Amino acid sequence: MSAPPPIPTSETRMLTPVQRKYLKTLAGYSQTRPDLSSFLRANAARFTLYLTIAALLGWMGLMGTPYPLLNCFLLGFVAGSLVMLFQMFRRSLRLWPVVKQITDWSTVQRLLKEGH
Repeated sequence: MSAPPPIPTSETRMLTPVQRKYLKTLAGYSQTRPDLSSFLRANAARFTLYLTIAALLGWMGLMGTPYPLLNCFLLGFVAGSLVMLFQMFRRSLRLWPVVKQITDWSTVQRLLKEGH
């Protein structure tokens, strides 16, 4: 199997913030597989937002909101979002052995170093 073609320098000059964050996360997993604590840390802001909204909606439901169906719908939306996040985590754990095998770790490090 031959080496992959070099990445043109025009593509490595500028990484977007999302690309840089993804590469840093990927580089952090080069030695160990993802775990639940790292997943929770990476999504802490999202979990805090969802749990705050759920607590507010629960409080509104207990206090007698004028629109109980809307309240139930929004609680279901928050619960579904949390379930979807954990499903994504489970999928990433199942796919991790393949991702680790096909990732060119030297290219990840080079992109992080060169990608301003």
